[in-house]
Amino acid sequence: MEKLAITIFPNTSKRKELLSACRMIASQTTAEIGCIDCRVFAESDTDSTFRIEQHWQHWGLMGTYFRSDHFT
Repeated sequence: MEKLAITIFPNTSKRKELLSACRMIASQTTAEIGCIDCRVFAESDTDSTFRIEQHWQHWGLMGTYFRSDHFT
């Protein structure tokens, strides 16, 4: 299994909007072939950072996702 983790440090004024967009992307990513799980973690409302984690069956399928229109 392969894991992709992205930590985001958004502008505080845009945090809610970006967090909502990332949650939408996460729900769409789980439909991709080879994606086992995709989640968004927000530490707390007082901390502006959050993290996206994706788990893939193997590197090749994650690589295909990186080259897809959905990823870009």
